Amino acid sequence: AYSNATAYSVDVMEIRNINVTMTRNAVKAVDEICSSLKFLSLQTGTNSYGVAVFQHQDKIEIHPPLKESQPRIPSPYGDEIFYYGQVDAIEELQKGKSWRWCEVRSDAIVGFVPGTTSIMTFLEPTALFLALWRFVHGLGAEIKFIGTAANYTHTNTDSSQDTIAKSHIYLSTMKPEESNGEAFNTADNATPVSWVERWPVMVDYFGLQGTPPVEGAQTTFPVEKWWEEHQDDYKRMCAEYGLKHRDIPAASWIFTMGVGFSLLQRNRAMCLDKIRSIGFKEELGMTEGYLIAFDRMVAANILPPRKLK
Repeated sequence: AYSNATAYSVDVMEIRNINVTMTRNAVKAVDEICSSLKFLSLQTGTNSYGVAVFQHQDKIEIHPPLKESQPRIPSPYGDEIFYYGQVDAIEELQKGKSWRWCEVRSDAIVGFVPGTTSIMTFLEPTALFLALWRFVHGLGAEIKFIGTAANYTHTNTDSSQDTIAKSHIYLSTMKPEESNGEAFNTADNATPVSWVERWPVMVDYFGLQGTPPVEGAQTTFPVEKWWEEHQDDYKRMCAEYGLKHRDIPAASWIFTMGVGFSLLQRNRAMCLDKIRSIGFKEELGMTEGYLIAFDRMVAANILPPRKLK
């Protein structure tokens, strides 16, 4: 069984309570219904290390590369981290059971869900914005980095949906005993990367020229406002290329511009030694996960073709 469901609220403590309860209910249900359950794999993330506890960043020290052996963020600063409650719930419910379990920690997921625009994704809204920017301004147009100057230079280890999924499958089917009760970081590559390297490659996919942000920029480009002001252009783009119209919720823009381009302003690369030590060697090159996701959006008629006629 694989658990990767996350609920969102503007209240961080409500987020914790909802997600811990949801995980507890899901595990209890699966345990009761699936009599042959062998393994449960829980998806968490780098906030296990406190990287997204925004109200207490001055109280939390982050020392990359982040290792699974690092202790939990102490109370009260770590109280909002719902991953801790999820893990505690699984440990409690697993007592006396024959099934095994593990935790997989990724960074913000680089990926695409075809059915709907997920609230907790930064990639699809960004891709749609860049495609529309090209439609409005033309091939070869310049697009400055849409985040803050600090966000532009910080480093992390990208985690794409394929690498994450393969990590779960490998640990649960190939190494169930070695991974039981353990946490594992997973990422496309152990080499830290920043938007300095990522932005030009990413926007080049859309035939644009990516440039750095305004020096010292402390605010983001008003992407949501620009997007709303150009909805007539978006409708024309959808009509011209036969695209499926996507409605981007306000919460998606908040997540995109917050998690993707402004709030995470410290280096947070993960150490992959632990998962490598038990044989998981899957790797993708820098930005490769982004390009794969863009190709899937094109195939799903969400984005125009990469090479326009």
